[in-house]
Amino acid sequence: MECFEMIRRLDGRIERFDLVGGSYHTLTRGGFEIRRDDIWGWAAFDPKTGDLAGRPWDAGPVHGAVPPKGDWVGRDGDMSYVYTLTEV
Repeated sequence: MECFEMIRRLDGRIERFDLVGGSYHTLTRGGFEIRRDDIWGWAAFDPKTGDLAGRPWDAGPVHGAVPPKGDWVGRDGDMSYVYTLTEV
């Protein structure tokens, strides 16, 4: 998968992530990165702090070749959001 979109359920906001090396990056929201982590599996990380910022909602750690489609939950400051990952 070369790219995918995360659609925020609350308001339909769409964020596109493109494959760069072995992880996916977006230019919006501060350049969040989705990568496969040894502990969390596929998850979103804040590039400035390295903190976990989001992960698949319905699955435990997923270590497959690509991030899993479906619902993800993410944190942005004091707010949490539900996103749907879809392939473009």
